[in-house]
Amino acid sequence: MQKRSADKYELLCTMKTDARSGEILLEALSASRQKDGWFRCTQALNQLILNINNGVVNTVEEAVEFVASLPVEDHVATVAIVATTKDKDKDKDKEEKETREVSRSPSKAKKEDRTNTLKTFLDGCKANGVKPIPDDHPIRQYMADSGISEEMAQIAWLRFREEHTVGARKSKRYTDWPATFANSVKDRWYRLWFVKPEGEAEWTSEGLQAKRAIEAALAAKMQQEAA
Repeated sequence: MQKRSADKYELLCTMKTDARSGEILLEALSASRQKDGWFRCTQALNQLILNINNGVVNTVEEAVEFVASLPVEDHVATVAIVATTKDKDKDKDKEEKETREVSRSPSKAKKEDRTNTLKTFLDGCKANGVKPIPDDHPIRQYMADSGISEEMAQIAWLRFREEHTVGARKSKRYTDWPATFANSVKDRWYRLWFVKPEGEAEWTSEGLQAKRAIEAALAAKMQQEAA
């Protein structure tokens, strides 16, 4: 996918597809699709692009599942037409990707070596006696301003921690885990809540399900420890 500005194209993300899978993805994004392979820049499309670049979405099947999980309002147009999947742009996409890979310097490779898993990050926090998400991290104020309750924030963190320590994404590596968690909150990776027009957040069915599962697990653990 690319962004169009005047006569220039800016690469936003890439995903390997064939003719069949490409059509499936186009159908999933049909609410945003325009003529000639272009799309309106909706919240749904922006979140998909972000999750592809973050490594959260890696296949067409995951992309379709993610898009289908989004509420209808996320598919409403927000800004000008920006993204395309037209075949005529594939060569340009490939050229830009290869240019970026070739231009990587040794210092960049060294920087990438500083990534770690969430488990390693949490072990380091415990050893140093610091909170994984510092009290002064901007995401805390963001949640307060967005009407996200403290309980919702706790469930979001527990869901995030589970997914990245024992779940499907336990092998993911990042340099800044607090920022990654912040992204998961802002883009509602787990669809735990929705924000009403009045400004307060309320649980979704997915959020209530996660909340009850976590509460049950914590209760079972406390009962086991007390026995």
